[in-house]
Amino acid sequence: MQALVELQAVHAALAATHSEAEVQMGVLLSANAAQAAELSVLKESLEQLQAVAKAEAEAALVAKAEAEALAAQAKLDSRKAALSAVVAEPEVESLMASLNGLEDVAFNTVLASLGAKAKAVESSEMFAEIGVSGQGDEVVQSDTAAILKAKYTK
Repeated sequence: MQALVELQAVHAALAATHSEAEVQMGVLLSANAAQAAELSVLKESLEQLQAVAKAEAEAALVAKAEAEALAAQAKLDSRKAALSAVVAEPEVESLMASLNGLEDVAFNTVLASLGAKAKAVESSEMFAEIGVSGQGDEVVQSDTAAILKAKYTK
């Protein structure tokens, strides 16, 4: 009988431990459910932040592309203006097409060479004025020439 009493005591102790374990398990399950809900909210917030970051990254890429296009156009316009200063206008477009792919240093070298050639041509004898400038003393008409001019210009 002693064994039965001992077994009943052990059973009661195990039942109490089991009851406490069930309570602790309930607490842990409710904490787990709360954490799962919080995790779900955090996941949703993360997805929203990722969407915003993606949109901002795409906008930044578009802005960068626009800025690069504007810079390229400004560079092209600047080169065209510099080339127009040393080359006759009909040649500017064909030279721009040929020189478009050059780096800045190479383009500036070609531009300096063209400018030096243009200055050399302008200072050569071909462009020096040899005759009279067209500004001189007034031509005096004779009386006969004045009468004939007056008669035939009516």
